[in-house]
Amino acid sequence: DLNNSRIRNAKKLIKTKSTSIKVQFLVGDLTIKNSKLFRKNYFDYCICAGFLEMLEEKRFNNFLDNIKRSVMRGIYISDLLEDFPGGFPRPTLALDLLNRGFKVRLKYKNFSEPFNKKGLLKPVMCSILINQNIFAEKT
Repeated sequence: DLNNSRIRNAKKLIKTKSTSIKVQFLVGDLTIKNSKLFRKNYFDYCICAGFLEMLEEKRFNNFLDNIKRSVMRGIYISDLLEDFPGGFPRPTLALDLLNRGFKVRLKYKNFSEPFNKKGLLKPVMCSILINQNIFAEKT
């Protein structure tokens, strides 16, 4: 993440009980062309949740190119799949991954319900959002 406070919160809140899983939270920017933030095949897997739809095309392509180099085995993506002001939904995301040497193993769409501290918002106040979820492995 680019935000130090999010990294601090993640380190406090997210733990694994598995001895075979190592979790890292780092500040960095993989949307820069040819980022050297991580060496080749540094990670086994990458999880991308809720930010690709915010990247304009150049930064999006830079990110995928950097992930292709940094990830050895696969990627899981959860991404908004609706048009919204200032957003960039990507219905061709599976093809973008395929063009970078990933094979999609699982792809589905789901609806996310809008919540606040009191619970579910009334649908008349906020729409239900459509997300795409993709798990892809390197070929």
